[in-house]
Amino acid sequence: MAVQRQEKKNLMVDTEEGIMKIPEMDITYIEVINHRLLIHTLEQTYRAKGSLSEIEHSLSEYHFVRCNKGYLVNLSAIHMIKTDYVEIQGHQIPLGKRKYRDFQEQYFQFMFALK
Repeated sequence: MAVQRQEKKNLMVDTEEGIMKIPEMDITYIEVINHRLLIHTLEQTYRAKGSLSEIEHSLSEYHFVRCNKGYLVNLSAIHMIKTDYVEIQGHQIPLGKRKYRDFQEQYFQFMFALK
């Protein structure tokens, strides 16, 4: 398996550099380009093997949600939600038209749970 979750809220990922331990709270979003995962963190971007579905399952309890078929975003990293994109660290991540209402609802539930 290319992706595993450890108890200390770290994600073990098989990257091009080798097996890396990435703190889940540092991950802002994950995208798929040319069948590779690009894991964007606060500091850098990692290229990894695996599927978005596999990593989505590993991160589901940590408020990561798909905004379209090629992106998984950390709800706590969102700066702004528009009808067609989500903004995280100045990056506009496409938001699927069919996903907008459900995504917005999950985001609001997450935000109200913090208060």
